[in-house]
Amino acid sequence: MPKVSVYIRNHQTREYEPADPKTAYPQGTIFCLRYKKDGKRKWETLNDTFVTGHRMSYSLARSIAKMREGELELRKPTAHKPEAVIRVWETDVRRNPDRVVLQILRQLLHQSETRRRSRPVNREIRG
Repeated sequence: MPKVSVYIRNHQTREYEPADPKTAYPQGTIFCLRYKKDGKRKWETLNDTFVTGHRMSYSLARSIAKMREGELELRKPTAHKPEAVIRVWETDVRRNPDRVVLQILRQLLHQSETRRRSRPVNREIRG
């Protein structure tokens, strides 16, 4: 599960510091969320207008962080797609195994060429 951390941004140095749940932060403290999305570190600033009618506090920032964790978990791919699916019938393999091998090689060659669209390679397998 992706981890979302709560930080505060120091007014004087503009540096991020991990937020402490036991500290009472004054009004106007800038809370930020830190998480990874698509392999890149993201910083999201939370302000008082994020939730109308409530002053931003650590507990509210932590609640938003938990919601963000859920959103990131839902967007995560559940299973990897297979590179290629090539269907081979047992009766064809028994009749002519060399022909089946050539068909598989042609299919793999075709799939590799379609992935490299910038510079197509002209190769043939003859059989």
